[in-house]
Amino acid sequence: MFAELARRHAGRVKAYELFDGADASLQADEYLALLRLAREAIRAADPAALVVGPGLRKPASAAPGGFLEQLLAQGGGDLLDVVTCRL
Repeated sequence: MFAELARRHAGRVKAYELFDGADASLQADEYLALLRLAREAIRAADPAALVVGPGLRKPASAAPGGFLEQLLAQGGGDLLDVVTCRL
């Protein structure tokens, strides 16, 4: 799915956000597994595309020990070009 979308829109879409509000539905390790698959597929189809996320929604997710810190501790920061959050 990710590769097909990126191939279809290569050169016209600059960035793909993986999951708006991941912290409301997933644990950090679950999101990381999805992020790994999606990034690999997107970059294979369109190497110039940016991968952004997780679109944090809960303020506690950005707090020490929260979703974002857990994601970054597990290497998620190396897979995201931009970290997104909703204010």
